[in-house]
Amino acid sequence: MSDITMCEGIGCPIRDKCFRFRAEPDWMQHYFIKTPYEYSHCDKFISLEEEADTNQIKWIQCQI
Repeated sequence: MSDITMCEGIGCPIRDKCFRFRAEPDWMQHYFIKTPYEYSHCDKFISLEEEADTNQIKWIQCQI
């Protein structure tokens, strides 16, 4: 479940590395009206690797 605005990734070459595209949608999920990727960059990009690192840190902190 993701409490973010997700992206359908239409025409986006970096969608497979983006958390907004790969996250598990909630049953009532918000999406961008238009894919925000333009002119070889995306202002809304969230790295999938950074999100995984953040989740790992949260899990470790809960174990302490």
